[in-house]
Amino acid sequence: MRWDAAIHGRLVIPAKQRKAWLAAELDWKSVEGSAVLKGYISGETVADMIYDDASFEEPNEFLKISWTGDELLLQSFQSPAGFTENMVGFAAAWAAAARFGGTGELFTFAIGSRLGYRITVADGKVVVAKLADDELDKLLEHPDAVALREAIRKRGGPMAQKLAAAK
Repeated sequence: MRWDAAIHGRLVIPAKQRKAWLAAELDWKSVEGSAVLKGYISGETVADMIYDDASFEEPNEFLKISWTGDELLLQSFQSPAGFTENMVGFAAAWAAAARFGGTGELFTFAIGSRLGYRITVADGKVVVAKLADDELDKLLEHPDAVALREAIRKRGGPMAQKLAAAK
C-alpha cells in the first residue's frame, strides 16, 4: 500500500541553550526506544536538520520550519522516501533537546495507512513510541494534527488529493 506521512513538531528551547542545541550531534541510536523508528539521518548535528532555509514547498511535499520566540514549529507532508530520509533526523534533533532543557513533542502519522510515532521531550528525558491504534486515533484528533491536515487541504493539489483519498 502506498502511503505518505504528515509530520508535526513543537519544541521549546531556552534561548540561552539554542546555540548549544543546534551544535549538538545527532545520536539517535543512543536514545532508548529508538529502534521503533528506523530511517536515515542526513546530517551530523541538529543544525544540519533544523536550519533557516530548510523549508520548502513542492506539489507533492512540503516542510515548514519556523521559530516564534523560543518555540520551534515543524510541519511537513512527505513521501515515504522523504519521510525515511528526514524523520529520524528530526527525531534525533528533538531527542538532543532533552540535554538542553527542551520540552516538546514530534509526531508523525501515515496518510493512507494506520501508522504513527511520537517523540516526547520533557524533564531531561525522551520517550519514543510507535502508536497503537487507540493512541493513533487520539493523535489524529490532537489540535496540531487537525491543523496540519487543514494546512495540507489548503495547499490543494496532489497533497490534498492524497489526504482526501486516504479517508
